[in-house]
Amino acid sequence: MNSLKTKIIKSYLGLYIAVCMIIVFGLFFAYFSVAPKLLYAKDTRELQSKIVPMLKDGYSYQEHHLQLQTIEHVYDVQIAIYMDEYRLVRESEELLGAKFVQNKMLVKKLFPSYLLMNDGFYIKTISFSATGSALIFFPIQRYMTIFFVLIWSLLATMTAGAVLIMFLSNATNRRIFRQIESLDGTIKMINAENLALRLDEKTIDDELRALVSTINQMIDGLQNSYLRQKRFVSDVSHELRTPISVIAGYADMLQRWGKNDDEVMEEALCAIDGETKSMADLVEKLLFLARHDNKTLQYEFRRVSVTDLLKEIYQETLLVDNAHIIEQDIQDDLFCRADENRIKEVIRILLDNALKYTPEGKLVRIVGYREGRYIKIAVADEGIGIAAEEIEHIFDRFYRTDKARNHVKGDHGLGLSIAQTIINDHRGKIQVTSRLGEGSTFTIMLPANRF
Repeated sequence: MNSLKTKIIKSYLGLYIAVCMIIVFGLFFAYFSVAPKLLYAKDTRELQSKIVPMLKDGYSYQEHHLQLQTIEHVYDVQIAIYMDEYRLVRESEELLGAKFVQNKMLVKKLFPSYLLMNDGFYIKTISFSATGSALIFFPIQRYMTIFFVLIWSLLATMTAGAVLIMFLSNATNRRIFRQIESLDGTIKMINAENLALRLDEKTIDDELRALVSTINQMIDGLQNSYLRQKRFVSDVSHELRTPISVIAGYADMLQRWGKNDDEVMEEALCAIDGETKSMADLVEKLLFLARHDNKTLQYEFRRVSVTDLLKEIYQETLLVDNAHIIEQDIQDDLFCRADENRIKEVIRILLDNALKYTPEGKLVRIVGYREGRYIKIAVADEGIGIAAEEIEHIFDRFYRTDKARNHVKGDHGLGLSIAQTIINDHRGKIQVTSRLGEGSTFTIMLPANRF
Protein backbone atom coordinates (compact mmCIF):
# COMPACT_ATOMS: atom_id res chain seq x y z
CA MET A 1 0.00 0.00 0.00
CA ASN A 2 2.75 2.47 0.94
CA SER A 3 4.54 1.86 -2.34
CA LEU A 4 1.31 2.53 -4.23
CA LYS A 5 0.69 5.69 -2.22
CA THR A 6 4.19 6.94 -3.05
CA LYS A 7 3.68 6.20 -6.74
CA ILE A 8 0.41 8.10 -6.78
CA ILE A 9 1.95 11.13 -5.07
CA LYS A 10 4.92 11.02 -7.46
CA SER A 11 2.57 10.86 -10.43
CA TYR A 12 0.67 13.90 -9.15
CA LEU A 13 3.90 15.81 -8.57
CA GLY A 14 5.32 14.78 -11.92
CA LEU A 15 2.23 16.02 -13.72
CA TYR A 16 2.25 19.24 -11.69
CA ILE A 17 5.95 19.91 -12.38
CA ALA A 18 5.45 19.22 -16.09
CA VAL A 19 2.60 21.75 -16.20
CA CYS A 20 4.71 24.27 -14.27
CA MET A 21 7.63 23.84 -16.67
CA ILE A 22 5.34 24.39 -19.62
CA ILE A 23 4.08 27.59 -17.98
CA VAL A 24 7.62 28.83 -17.21
CA PHE A 25 8.95 28.15 -20.71
CA GLY A 26 5.83 29.59 -22.25
CA LEU A 27 6.21 32.73 -20.14
CA PHE A 28 9.91 32.95 -21.00
CA PHE A 29 9.22 32.67 -24.71
CA ALA A 30 6.36 35.15 -24.56
CA TYR A 31 8.30 37.67 -22.50
CA PHE A 32 11.58 37.62 -24.40
CA SER A 33 10.36 36.92 -27.91
CA VAL A 34 6.79 37.98 -28.43
CA ALA A 35 6.44 40.81 -25.89
CA PRO A 36 9.42 42.95 -27.01
CA LYS A 37 8.37 42.58 -30.61
CA LEU A 38 4.92 43.87 -29.76
CA LEU A 39 6.15 46.59 -27.38
CA TYR A 40 8.60 48.14 -29.85
CA ALA A 41 6.81 47.42 -33.12
CA LYS A 42 5.58 50.99 -33.53
CA ASP A 43 8.95 52.57 -32.61
CA THR A 44 10.71 50.17 -34.96
CA ARG A 45 8.54 51.22 -37.90
CA GLU A 46 9.09 54.94 -37.15
CA LEU A 47 12.85 54.49 -36.78
CA GLN A 48 13.01 52.49 -39.98
CA SER A 49 11.14 55.26 -41.84
CA LYS A 50 13.71 57.82 -40.61
CA ILE A 51 16.96 55.84 -40.86
CA VAL A 52 16.55 54.12 -44.24
CA PRO A 53 16.04 57.33 -46.28
CA MET A 54 18.81 59.03 -44.28
CA LEU A 55 21.43 56.33 -44.86
CA LYS A 56 20.41 54.99 -48.26
CA ASP A 57 23.70 56.27 -49.78
CA GLY A 58 25.84 55.06 -46.86
CA TYR A 59 26.88 56.43 -43.50
CA SER A 60 28.89 59.65 -43.07
CA TYR A 61 30.03 60.70 -39.60
CA GLN A 62 30.00 64.41 -40.40
CA GLU A 63 26.58 64.24 -42.04
CA HIS A 64 24.65 61.74 -39.94
CA HIS A 65 26.17 61.51 -36.46
CA LEU A 66 24.25 64.39 -34.91
CA GLN A 67 20.99 63.28 -36.52
CA LEU A 68 21.42 59.77 -35.13
CA GLN A 69 22.21 61.21 -31.67
CA THR A 70 18.96 63.17 -31.81
CA ILE A 71 17.03 60.06 -32.78
CA GLU A 72 18.67 58.15 -29.91
CA HIS A 73 17.68 60.85 -27.46
CA VAL A 74 14.10 61.13 -28.69
CA TYR A 75 13.38 57.39 -28.78
CA ASP A 76 15.64 56.40 -25.87
CA VAL A 77 17.56 53.90 -27.98
CA GLN A 78 21.14 53.23 -29.04
CA ILE A 79 22.13 52.87 -32.68
CA ALA A 80 25.12 51.08 -34.18
CA ILE A 81 26.01 51.20 -37.87
CA TYR A 82 28.05 48.58 -39.62
CA MET A 83 29.04 48.26 -43.24
CA ASP A 84 30.87 45.73 -45.41
CA GLU A 85 31.62 42.39 -43.72
CA TYR A 86 30.02 43.65 -40.50
CA ARG A 87 32.57 46.45 -40.10
CA LEU A 88 31.47 48.69 -37.24
CA VAL A 89 31.53 52.34 -38.35
CA ARG A 90 29.40 53.94 -35.66
CA GLU A 91 28.32 53.12 -32.11
CA SER A 92 26.73 54.94 -29.21
CA GLU A 93 28.92 56.35 -26.47
CA GLU A 94 27.81 53.66 -24.01
CA LEU A 95 26.75 50.92 -26.31
CA LEU A 96 25.95 47.96 -24.06
CA GLY A 97 25.36 45.81 -27.11
CA ALA A 98 28.86 46.34 -28.56
CA LYS A 99 29.87 42.78 -27.74
CA PHE A 100 27.05 41.57 -29.93
CA VAL A 101 28.18 43.72 -32.82
CA GLN A 102 31.78 42.60 -32.48
CA ASN A 103 30.82 38.93 -32.63
CA LYS A 104 29.92 39.13 -36.31
CA MET A 105 29.27 35.43 -36.91
CA LEU A 106 26.91 35.17 -33.96
CA VAL A 107 24.96 38.14 -35.22
CA LYS A 108 24.85 36.73 -38.71
CA LYS A 109 23.75 33.20 -37.78
CA LEU A 110 21.49 33.66 -34.79
CA PHE A 111 19.94 37.09 -35.17
CA PRO A 112 19.30 37.87 -38.82
CA SER A 113 16.21 39.95 -38.13
CA TYR A 114 15.19 40.33 -34.51
CA LEU A 115 18.08 39.97 -32.10
CA LEU A 116 16.96 38.81 -28.72
CA MET A 117 18.76 40.28 -25.74
CA ASN A 118 22.24 41.40 -24.76
CA ASP A 119 23.01 43.20 -21.51
CA GLY A 120 19.41 44.34 -21.05
CA PHE A 121 18.68 45.36 -24.64
CA TYR A 122 16.24 44.16 -27.26
CA ILE A 123 17.95 44.45 -30.67
CA LYS A 124 16.38 45.09 -34.07
CA THR A 125 18.39 44.98 -37.31
CA ILE A 126 17.45 47.38 -40.14
CA SER A 127 19.10 47.17 -43.56
CA PHE A 128 19.39 50.55 -45.28
CA SER A 129 21.50 49.45 -48.26
CA ALA A 130 23.01 46.39 -49.88
CA THR A 131 26.07 46.54 -47.64
CA GLY A 132 24.90 48.54 -44.66
CA SER A 133 22.74 47.77 -41.62
CA ALA A 134 21.77 49.52 -38.43
CA LEU A 135 21.36 47.83 -35.07
CA ILE A 136 18.80 49.48 -32.82
CA PHE A 137 19.12 48.68 -29.10
CA PHE A 138 15.92 49.09 -27.09
CA PRO A 139 16.51 49.12 -23.31
CA ILE A 140 14.43 46.54 -21.47
CA GLN A 141 16.00 46.61 -18.00
CA ARG A 142 12.71 47.53 -16.35
CA TYR A 143 10.96 44.67 -18.09
CA MET A 144 13.65 42.27 -16.94
CA THR A 145 13.16 43.42 -13.36
CA ILE A 146 9.46 42.77 -13.67
CA PHE A 147 10.19 39.43 -15.29
CA PHE A 148 12.48 38.21 -12.54
CA VAL A 149 10.04 39.35 -9.87
CA LEU A 150 7.33 37.47 -11.73
CA ILE A 151 9.51 34.38 -12.11
CA TRP A 152 10.46 34.30 -8.42
CA SER A 153 6.83 34.83 -7.45
CA LEU A 154 5.79 32.07 -9.81
CA LEU A 155 8.44 29.70 -8.44
CA ALA A 156 7.33 30.43 -4.90
CA THR A 157 3.71 29.81 -5.88
CA MET A 158 4.64 26.58 -7.63
CA THR A 159 6.59 25.39 -4.61
CA ALA A 160 3.62 26.13 -2.39
CA GLY A 161 1.40 24.34 -4.91
CA ALA A 162 3.67 21.27 -4.84
CA VAL A 163 3.50 21.17 -1.04
CA LEU A 164 -0.28 21.57 -1.19
CA ILE A 165 -0.57 18.78 -3.76
CA MET A 166 1.50 16.46 -1.58
CA PHE A 167 -0.69 17.26 1.40
CA LEU A 168 -4.00 16.90 -0.44
CA SER A 169 -2.96 13.79 -2.36
CA ASN A 170 -1.72 12.17 0.84
CA ALA A 171 -5.01 12.99 2.57
CA THR A 172 -6.99 11.68 -0.40
CA ASN A 173 -4.84 8.56 -0.58
CA ARG A 174 -5.39 7.87 3.11
CA ARG A 175 -9.15 8.09 2.65
CA ILE A 176 -9.17 5.94 -0.47
CA PHE A 177 -6.79 3.34 0.93
CA ARG A 178 -8.82 3.10 4.14
CA GLN A 179 -11.79 2.26 1.95
CA ILE A 180 -9.72 -0.26 -0.03
CA GLU A 181 -8.54 -1.90 3.20
CA SER A 182 -12.17 -2.09 4.34
CA LEU A 183 -13.17 -3.66 1.01
CA ASP A 184 -10.25 -6.08 1.28
CA GLY A 185 -11.43 -7.20 4.70
CA THR A 186 -14.98 -7.73 3.44
CA ILE A 187 -13.83 -9.63 0.36
CA LYS A 188 -11.75 -11.99 2.52
CA MET A 189 -14.90 -12.84 4.46
CA ILE A 190 -16.73 -13.92 1.30
CA ASN A 191 -16.52 -17.67 0.72
CA ALA A 192 -18.75 -20.58 -0.29
CA GLU A 193 -20.56 -20.46 3.07
CA ASN A 194 -20.96 -16.68 3.03
CA LEU A 195 -21.77 -15.79 -0.59
CA ALA A 196 -24.68 -13.58 0.48
CA LEU A 197 -22.27 -10.94 1.81
CA ARG A 198 -21.85 -7.86 -0.40
CA LEU A 199 -19.62 -4.79 -0.46
CA ASP A 200 -21.29 -1.60 0.74
CA GLU A 201 -21.51 0.80 -2.19
CA LYS A 202 -23.09 3.65 -0.20
CA THR A 203 -20.00 4.41 1.90
CA ILE A 204 -17.59 4.29 -1.04
CA ASP A 205 -16.35 7.35 -2.95
CA ASP A 206 -17.21 7.78 -6.60
CA GLU A 207 -13.68 6.76 -7.63
CA LEU A 208 -14.25 3.23 -6.31
CA ARG A 209 -18.02 2.87 -6.62
CA ALA A 210 -17.92 1.48 -10.17
CA LEU A 211 -15.31 -1.09 -9.10
CA VAL A 212 -17.34 -2.10 -6.04
CA SER A 213 -20.48 -2.42 -8.18
CA THR A 214 -18.60 -4.67 -10.63
CA ILE A 215 -17.28 -6.84 -7.78
CA ASN A 216 -20.80 -7.19 -6.35
CA GLN A 217 -22.12 -8.20 -9.76
CA MET A 218 -19.33 -10.76 -10.05
CA ILE A 219 -20.22 -12.17 -6.62
CA ASP A 220 -23.89 -12.30 -7.67
CA GLY A 221 -22.88 -14.40 -10.67
CA LEU A 222 -20.70 -16.66 -8.53
CA GLN A 223 -23.48 -17.11 -6.00
CA ASN A 224 -26.01 -17.96 -8.71
CA SER A 225 -23.60 -20.43 -10.30
CA TYR A 226 -22.80 -21.99 -6.94
CA LEU A 227 -26.48 -22.31 -6.02
CA ARG A 228 -27.30 -23.79 -9.43
CA GLN A 229 -24.48 -26.29 -9.08
CA LYS A 230 -25.54 -27.15 -5.55
CA ARG A 231 -29.14 -27.56 -6.62
CA PHE A 232 -28.03 -29.58 -9.65
CA VAL A 233 -26.05 -32.00 -7.48
CA SER A 234 -28.96 -32.28 -5.08
CA ASP A 235 -31.42 -32.94 -7.91
CA VAL A 236 -29.15 -35.55 -9.50
CA SER A 237 -28.74 -37.29 -6.15
CA HIS A 238 -32.49 -37.24 -5.65
CA GLU A 239 -33.18 -38.59 -9.14
CA LEU A 240 -30.66 -41.40 -8.75
CA ARG A 241 -31.66 -42.35 -5.21
CA THR A 242 -35.03 -43.82 -6.18
CA PRO A 243 -33.93 -46.14 -9.02
CA ILE A 244 -30.88 -47.27 -7.07
CA SER A 245 -33.08 -48.04 -4.08
CA VAL A 246 -35.52 -49.97 -6.28
CA ILE A 247 -32.75 -51.97 -7.95
CA ALA A 248 -31.08 -52.67 -4.60
CA GLY A 249 -34.42 -53.72 -3.05
CA TYR A 250 -35.30 -56.15 -5.81
CA ALA A 251 -31.76 -57.52 -5.93
CA ASP A 252 -31.87 -58.14 -2.19
CA MET A 253 -35.28 -59.80 -2.51
CA LEU A 254 -34.06 -62.09 -5.27
CA GLN A 255 -30.97 -63.00 -3.32
CA ARG A 256 -32.95 -63.95 -0.22
CA TRP A 257 -35.92 -65.89 -1.52
CA GLY A 258 -37.19 -64.64 -4.86
CA LYS A 259 -35.00 -66.91 -7.00
CA ASN A 260 -37.32 -69.82 -6.38
CA ASP A 261 -40.50 -67.90 -7.30
CA ASP A 262 -40.87 -67.36 -11.04
CA GLU A 263 -43.50 -64.67 -10.65
CA VAL A 264 -41.37 -62.66 -8.21
CA MET A 265 -38.35 -63.22 -10.44
CA GLU A 266 -40.20 -61.80 -13.46
CA GLU A 267 -41.47 -58.81 -11.51
CA ALA A 268 -38.00 -58.05 -10.15
CA LEU A 269 -36.30 -58.35 -13.54
CA CYS A 270 -38.88 -56.06 -15.18
CA ALA A 271 -38.49 -53.48 -12.42
CA ILE A 272 -34.69 -53.61 -12.55
CA ASP A 273 -34.77 -53.35 -16.34
CA GLY A 274 -37.11 -50.32 -16.21
CA GLU A 275 -35.08 -48.50 -13.57
CA THR A 276 -31.84 -49.26 -15.42
CA LYS A 277 -33.21 -47.74 -18.62
CA SER A 278 -34.43 -44.72 -16.66
CA MET A 279 -30.98 -44.25 -15.12
CA ALA A 280 -29.31 -44.66 -18.51
CA ASP A 281 -31.64 -42.02 -19.95
CA LEU A 282 -30.85 -39.66 -17.04
CA VAL A 283 -27.11 -40.18 -17.39
CA GLU A 284 -27.28 -39.57 -21.13
CA LYS A 285 -29.12 -36.29 -20.57
CA LEU A 286 -26.67 -35.25 -17.88
CA LEU A 287 -23.75 -35.97 -20.20
CA PHE A 288 -25.36 -33.83 -22.90
CA LEU A 289 -25.76 -30.89 -20.52
CA ALA A 290 -22.24 -31.37 -19.16
CA ARG A 291 -20.77 -31.31 -22.68
CA HIS A 292 -22.72 -28.14 -23.41
CA ASP A 293 -21.56 -26.48 -20.20
CA ASN A 294 -17.97 -27.44 -20.99
CA LYS A 295 -18.39 -26.14 -24.57
CA THR A 296 -17.45 -29.52 -26.03
CA LEU A 297 -20.84 -30.20 -27.59
CA GLN A 298 -20.51 -30.64 -31.35
CA TYR A 299 -23.12 -29.83 -33.99
CA GLU A 300 -23.20 -30.86 -37.64
CA PHE A 301 -24.89 -27.95 -39.38
CA ARG A 302 -26.15 -28.47 -42.91
CA ARG A 303 -29.13 -27.74 -45.12
CA VAL A 304 -32.17 -29.41 -43.58
CA SER A 305 -35.64 -29.88 -45.03
CA VAL A 306 -37.88 -29.10 -42.09
CA THR A 307 -40.87 -30.25 -44.11
CA ASP A 308 -39.48 -33.77 -44.60
CA LEU A 309 -38.27 -33.93 -41.00
CA LEU A 310 -41.69 -33.05 -39.56
CA LYS A 311 -43.53 -35.45 -41.84
CA GLU A 312 -41.15 -38.24 -40.84
CA ILE A 313 -41.75 -37.61 -37.13
CA TYR A 314 -45.50 -37.40 -37.76
CA GLN A 315 -45.54 -40.84 -39.42
CA GLU A 316 -43.45 -42.34 -36.64
CA THR A 317 -45.83 -40.97 -34.02
CA LEU A 318 -48.85 -42.46 -35.78
CA LEU A 319 -47.17 -45.86 -35.61
CA VAL A 320 -46.30 -45.81 -31.90
CA ASP A 321 -49.33 -43.97 -30.47
CA ASN A 322 -52.93 -45.04 -31.01
CA ALA A 323 -54.38 -43.39 -27.94
CA HIS A 324 -54.47 -39.78 -29.20
CA ILE A 325 -55.75 -37.91 -32.19
CA ILE A 326 -52.62 -36.80 -34.03
CA GLU A 327 -52.85 -34.23 -36.80
CA GLN A 328 -50.37 -32.26 -38.89
CA ASP A 329 -50.33 -29.03 -40.88
CA ILE A 330 -46.91 -28.80 -42.52
CA GLN A 331 -46.07 -26.41 -45.35
CA ASP A 332 -43.86 -27.45 -48.23
CA ASP A 333 -40.36 -26.13 -48.96
CA LEU A 334 -39.32 -25.30 -45.42
CA PHE A 335 -35.54 -25.21 -45.12
CA CYS A 336 -33.04 -24.08 -42.52
CA ARG A 337 -29.41 -24.60 -41.60
CA ALA A 338 -29.29 -26.91 -38.60
CA ASP A 339 -28.12 -30.15 -37.06
CA GLU A 340 -30.91 -32.43 -38.22
CA ASN A 341 -30.55 -35.02 -35.45
CA ARG A 342 -30.56 -32.36 -32.72
CA ILE A 343 -33.65 -30.60 -34.13
CA LYS A 344 -35.35 -33.97 -34.42
CA GLU A 345 -34.47 -34.61 -30.76
CA VAL A 346 -36.08 -31.30 -29.74
CA ILE A 347 -39.30 -32.03 -31.60
CA ARG A 348 -39.48 -35.51 -30.10
CA ILE A 349 -39.01 -34.05 -26.61
CA LEU A 350 -41.91 -31.64 -27.16
CA LEU A 351 -44.06 -34.30 -28.80
CA ASP A 352 -43.29 -36.82 -26.05
CA ASN A 353 -44.33 -34.30 -23.39
CA ALA A 354 -47.51 -33.50 -25.30
CA LEU A 355 -48.44 -37.20 -25.45
CA LYS A 356 -47.55 -37.77 -21.77
CA TYR A 357 -49.64 -34.92 -20.41
CA THR A 358 -52.61 -35.19 -22.79
CA PRO A 359 -55.49 -37.53 -21.88
CA GLU A 360 -56.33 -40.33 -24.27
CA GLY A 361 -58.63 -39.34 -27.10
CA LYS A 362 -57.48 -35.74 -27.06
CA LEU A 363 -55.75 -33.90 -29.89
CA VAL A 364 -51.99 -33.45 -30.43
CA ARG A 365 -51.06 -31.36 -33.46
CA ILE A 366 -47.77 -30.83 -35.34
CA VAL A 367 -47.51 -27.60 -37.35
CA GLY A 368 -44.74 -26.28 -39.58
CA TYR A 369 -44.79 -22.98 -41.48
CA ARG A 370 -42.72 -19.98 -42.46
CA GLU A 371 -43.29 -16.54 -41.01
CA GLY A 372 -40.98 -13.70 -42.00
CA ARG A 373 -37.37 -14.60 -41.32
CA TYR A 374 -38.23 -17.69 -39.27
CA ILE A 375 -39.29 -21.27 -39.77
CA LYS A 376 -41.82 -22.03 -37.03
CA ILE A 377 -42.53 -25.49 -35.65
CA ALA A 378 -45.41 -25.82 -33.20
CA VAL A 379 -46.48 -28.78 -31.07
CA ALA A 380 -49.94 -28.17 -29.61
CA ASP A 381 -51.95 -30.39 -27.27
CA GLU A 382 -55.20 -30.50 -25.31
CA GLY A 383 -53.47 -31.68 -22.15
CA ILE A 384 -53.37 -30.63 -18.50
CA GLY A 385 -51.71 -27.28 -19.24
CA ILE A 386 -49.21 -25.27 -17.22
CA ALA A 387 -49.92 -22.63 -14.61
CA ALA A 388 -48.89 -19.10 -15.59
CA GLU A 389 -46.53 -18.74 -12.63
CA GLU A 390 -44.72 -21.95 -13.59
CA ILE A 391 -44.09 -21.21 -17.27
CA GLU A 392 -40.96 -19.16 -16.57
CA HIS A 393 -39.42 -22.14 -14.70
CA ILE A 394 -40.26 -25.06 -16.97
CA PHE A 395 -36.92 -24.79 -18.84
CA ASP A 396 -34.92 -25.00 -15.59
CA ARG A 397 -33.07 -28.25 -15.06
CA PHE A 398 -34.98 -30.85 -13.03
CA TYR A 399 -38.01 -28.57 -12.78
CA ARG A 400 -41.38 -30.26 -12.98
CA THR A 401 -44.78 -28.77 -12.36
CA ASP A 402 -46.80 -30.10 -9.45
CA LYS A 403 -49.23 -31.87 -11.79
CA ALA A 404 -46.37 -33.34 -13.80
CA ARG A 405 -44.83 -34.82 -10.67
CA ASN A 406 -48.00 -36.74 -9.92
CA HIS A 407 -48.90 -37.51 -13.50
CA VAL A 408 -45.82 -39.14 -15.06
CA LYS A 409 -43.34 -41.44 -13.44
CA GLY A 410 -39.77 -41.40 -14.69
CA ASP A 411 -39.81 -37.83 -16.00
CA HIS A 412 -36.55 -36.25 -14.81
CA GLY A 413 -37.38 -32.68 -15.76
CA LEU A 414 -34.44 -32.31 -18.16
CA GLY A 415 -36.13 -32.59 -21.55
CA LEU A 416 -37.22 -28.97 -21.94
CA SER A 417 -33.86 -27.73 -20.65
CA ILE A 418 -32.11 -29.79 -23.33
CA ALA A 419 -34.56 -28.59 -25.98
CA GLN A 420 -33.96 -24.93 -25.10
CA THR A 421 -30.19 -25.48 -25.10
CA ILE A 422 -30.25 -26.94 -28.61
CA ILE A 423 -32.52 -24.22 -30.01
CA ASN A 424 -30.42 -21.46 -28.43
CA ASP A 425 -27.31 -22.98 -30.02
CA HIS A 426 -29.16 -22.72 -33.35
CA ARG A 427 -29.82 -19.01 -32.66
CA GLY A 428 -33.50 -19.76 -32.36
CA LYS A 429 -36.20 -19.36 -29.72
CA ILE A 430 -38.86 -21.41 -27.96
CA GLN A 431 -42.17 -19.80 -27.04
CA VAL A 432 -44.81 -21.29 -24.77
CA THR A 433 -48.51 -20.56 -24.40
CA SER A 434 -50.63 -22.59 -22.01
CA ARG A 435 -53.79 -22.59 -19.92
CA LEU A 436 -54.58 -25.03 -17.14
CA GLY A 437 -56.97 -27.72 -18.23
CA GLU A 438 -56.97 -26.58 -21.85
CA GLY A 439 -53.54 -27.52 -23.17
CA SER A 440 -50.20 -26.07 -24.22
CA THR A 441 -48.46 -24.96 -27.40
CA PHE A 442 -44.68 -25.00 -27.75
CA THR A 443 -43.40 -23.04 -30.77
CA ILE A 444 -39.84 -23.33 -32.07
CA MET A 445 -38.48 -20.43 -34.14
CA LEU A 446 -35.46 -21.19 -36.34
CA PRO A 447 -33.77 -18.68 -38.69
CA ALA A 448 -34.83 -19.48 -42.23
CA ASN A 449 -32.21 -19.88 -44.94
CA ARG A 450 -32.75 -19.07 -48.62
CA PHE A 451 -31.22 -21.62 -50.98
